[in-house]
Amino acid sequence: MFKFWRGKREDEEEYIEVEDLESEEKIKVKVSSIDSLKDVGRIQELVRSGYIVFAYIKDLKERDMEELKRAVERIRMTCTAIDGDLVGVDDDYLIITPTSVKVAR
Repeated sequence: MFKFWRGKREDEEEYIEVEDLESEEKIKVKVSSIDSLKDVGRIQELVRSGYIVFAYIKDLKERDMEELKRAVERIRMTCTAIDGDLVGVDDDYLIITPTSVKVAR
C-alpha cells in the first residue's frame, strides 16, 4: 500500500491510499514487419500469446496492395476472435493488441 500526499490544510496533511501498483507480469511488445501473407501466422501467434505488435507494412503496401488487404483481414479476424484491437498508425504501421489492451482513439 502506498500513500500519496495531496496537500495541506491548516496544519493538517492529507493522504490517500492506493493499492500496490507493481505487477509481476510485464507488458510484452514486439516490433515486426509484414512482408507477405507468410508473416500473418507469426503475428497472430504473438498476439494470441499476449504481445502488443507494432507491424511495419510500408514495403508490402508499395509492392502488393491486394496481398496487404488479405493480410490485414486475417489479422482483423484474429483480433475480433480474441477481442483484441487493430489500429493503423500513419500509413506505415499497424498496432495489433491482445485481449487485455485497447488502443485509445
